[in-house]
Amino acid sequence: MSVPRKDPGQEPDPIRKGTLIFFNGSKGYGFIRDADTGERVFVHVNSFQDDIMEGNAVSFMIEKGIKGPEAVRVQLRTD
Repeated sequence: MSVPRKDPGQEPDPIRKGTLIFFNGSKGYGFIRDADTGERVFVHVNSFQDDIMEGNAVSFMIEKGIKGPEAVRVQLRTD
């Protein structure tokens, strides 16, 4: 997974926006579609800060997980 390059002097916004496109409640994981890149990002239920369901618009940050990028600090979007 890659993130598009930005202008050299521009810092990327660490807060991402997206939609929870899949969530398996019995296993506790799912995927968020990043609104900017269109890529899927893995998310674990432990990273939810709100009650979130499939189809909800969310904001999140990306950290390096054990198997690759992982969404953390996932919240319902208010905008």
